[in-house]
Amino acid sequence: MQSLIKRSSSSLLLFLLALTYPIISVGSSHLVWSMSFIALIVLTACVALMQMQWHYQILAGIGLVAALLASYGQWVLLPLLLAQIGLALILSTQQLTDDVSVSGQLLIAGFMQVAVTMSQSHVLTHTFLLDLAFQLLPFILAAFARRLPSLMVAIGELVIIITAYATQRFTIITALVCIVLALLPLKRKQAWWPAYWLAAALIVGVALHLTMLHG
Repeated sequence: MQSLIKRSSSSLLLFLLALTYPIISVGSSHLVWSMSFIALIVLTACVALMQMQWHYQILAGIGLVAALLASYGQWVLLPLLLAQIGLALILSTQQLTDDVSVSGQLLIAGFMQVAVTMSQSHVLTHTFLLDLAFQLLPFILAAFARRLPSLMVAIGELVIIITAYATQRFTIITALVCIVLALLPLKRKQAWWPAYWLAAALIVGVALHLTMLHG
């Protein structure tokens, strides 16, 4: 039961992390519900559900069709989307440690954010790429905290967060939220579920958008 809850929560949060930040950045009223966008949502659902380790071959097949539809007119997206299907297959079929698994899931969510953004705007701005990096990097590093000295992890987190603040992508509020979420698990001896890191990245992404929107 615990394993099922663990996989279910990871799948749901991977889906939400991949779609939430691009959608709130574009604005729901400005979303273009094209075939490619709908296909991207289907593909995101497929790679997320593959983490349940159920019928991953069927989900990969559906995802392949969705990737082809999502790339129609923007074929530059196809290699990126195929890579996410491949990575999702690896994560769902191989016995991996939680830190490696969550890093892969964060990368899938990040690249799907890139694909969704390109589908809506056809361009990637440097501010979006910075936001994406600062949204994911703290938690990729923190996921490996049990393998690294706590001081090294803390210094690495501070460097990332200070850089985000210096480049004016993080406000004080976002920086504090990120510090708390990234460093809080350091005192826990057992590994945290991958869902925690996906949820933390989602929270930081929403906080980043809201604080930039309202100052």
